[in-house]
Amino acid sequence: MNFDDTVIYPFDQQFLSVLRHLKIEKNRTSLVSPPGWGLEGMDAGEIDFGDKLGVCIQSDFDNALSNCRSAFFSGHDTALDEDKFLLPKICKAITEGKKTICAVKLAREQFEFLSMLAKIVGGKFEYINDCFKYVGLSSQTLKSKDIAYKKILTPVITVMGIMQGVGKLDIQLSLRSHLSSLGYKPLLVASRSYA
Repeated sequence: MNFDDTVIYPFDQQFLSVLRHLKIEKNRTSLVSPPGWGLEGMDAGEIDFGDKLGVCIQSDFDNALSNCRSAFFSGHDTALDEDKFLLPKICKAITEGKKTICAVKLAREQFEFLSMLAKIVGGKFEYINDCFKYVGLSSQTLKSKDIAYKKILTPVITVMGIMQGVGKLDIQLSLRSHLSSLGYKPLLVASRSYA
């Protein structure tokens, strides 16, 4: 996924691992955190006491949106009133014709509303979090007789942990980057669908 010319909202530590491993144009990606999170003006790399990344976090979503072609709404660890701070911003991005990608878990009604809004205004809306639930698939779709077992001849590396926030995604992205640099073509099934 290419995040150039994109506003990423709400930005906090959860998206930081993805940001560290992206090859982004620093002056073409806007990181926006809601007012009150205390991140405005900080370099993105500093929020977990890491190295600076050269991308400053801002809190003015409207200004950032006006200067970008797309908006990415990421998952977040910090508490946020989604009805007040998230859904109106998703609606604004759609109505302004921005390519809008949402990786935040939405209720079915919210997903249907945003999809309908995009159709009405001719906007682009993608939902990449548990989207299989909204395209007509159910657990009854696959029956056990439909599943075939095959011998896997490809090495598989699994990164697991017993809790959130211990750096699993960072390790997964580092492994993918390292294996790619060695000439391999790794497939990443990450703990976050947008990685």
